Amino acid sequence: MSEPIKIDKYLSYHYGGASGDLNLIHIDNEFARASGLDGIILQGLCTMGNQSEEEVITKGRALYR
Repeated sequence: MSEPIKIDKYLSYHYGGASGDLNLIHIDNEFARASGLDGIILQGLCTMGNQSEEEVITKGRALYR
C-alpha cells in the first residue's frame, strides 16, 4: 500500500499552470462549493502524475526504460 499523497494548498495551482486548466473548481473553494462540489477538485493531470509515480515505485524503474 502506498503512502497518502500530501495535497498542499498550491498543488492545484501548479498542475493548473502545467495543464493550462485554471478552471475555478480547481483553485477556488468557494466557487467549487457554489458549483455543488464539496471543495476544490484536482486536475486529471495531477491524478495521472500521482498514479504514474506509484507505478514506477511499485513495479520498478526497469519497466520504464
